[in-house]
Amino acid sequence: MDCGFETGKAIALIVLLYSKDSYISAKHSAEKINAAVYLGFEQNAGVITNTAVHNALLCDNKPFNDMVIRYCRMQYDSEFSELVIFNNAFYNQLMVLNDGKSDNSEKTKDVIQNVGILKKQIKEIESRMLNENTTSENISSLYEHVEMTALGLRPEDIAEKMRNGDLIVDVKPYGKDYDFKKYGTREKMYPGDDKV
Repeated sequence: MDCGFETGKAIALIVLLYSKDSYISAKHSAEKINAAVYLGFEQNAGVITNTAVHNALLCDNKPFNDMVIRYCRMQYDSEFSELVIFNNAFYNQLMVLNDGKSDNSEKTKDVIQNVGILKKQIKEIESRMLNENTTSENISSLYEHVEMTALGLRPEDIAEKMRNGDLIVDVKPYGKDYDFKKYGTREKMYPGDDKV
């Protein structure tokens, strides 16, 4: 993955900024710049002169952000799984509130409390995984990975489906009983409809 500067230095910068054992905070600009200077990148008036590295430090370098998330996932594998599960539970709890069927105020109060607890836990995991560098760009990259995991779109998920002989893409989005030969055209689905 090309982030615009040497891959070895990109990995070293990621380890310095995002390692769970790092003494450097990825949240503070001065520390990020010092880490880049330590790796040999030049600075001028507190700005790294290599534009790709400068953008990486600002979390505005998409390939670098993806490398960061992969590294963070590797370090926090079980917490990343928790993030996927908590995010799904958070969404489900919001759907319970949104369904409009809940007349029980105690149940509603419990769901609201669950939403608050899940939101707090999600924020804590995000902060820990990203070494407190929770910029909107990093969070966006993180959730791209969360969604790919939740939807089973990772290459290893697709390979596993292929190995098991499962359909990779649902070719019957209208249900298992849908038959294109029987219902495939508007005339067959809506007999007598003259707007075809």
